[in-house]
Amino acid sequence: MAPVGRASVGDDPIDTEDNETMMELYTRLLTAIEQLKHRAEGISAIEYGLMAVLIALAFTVGAGLLGTALNTLFTNIATQLN
Repeated sequence: MAPVGRASVGDDPIDTEDNETMMELYTRLLTAIEQLKHRAEGISAIEYGLMAVLIALAFTVGAGLLGTALNTLFTNIATQLN
């Protein structure tokens, strides 16, 4: 490639080697962006899975506490009826 300001008539100002290098960089950039997109989708799936587990855990604990409270309530009612 000719130095800047010294290009003679008929010289290609953009060297073919530079074009290939820029195309490689562009391809790498697009590949990296696609990989990040897929990682983000995977991360979202993991986050949704964790939320589902936490909701199920909260439901199980809540149902257990409700069951204990109802058992105590009915035991007290049965005791007072006898």
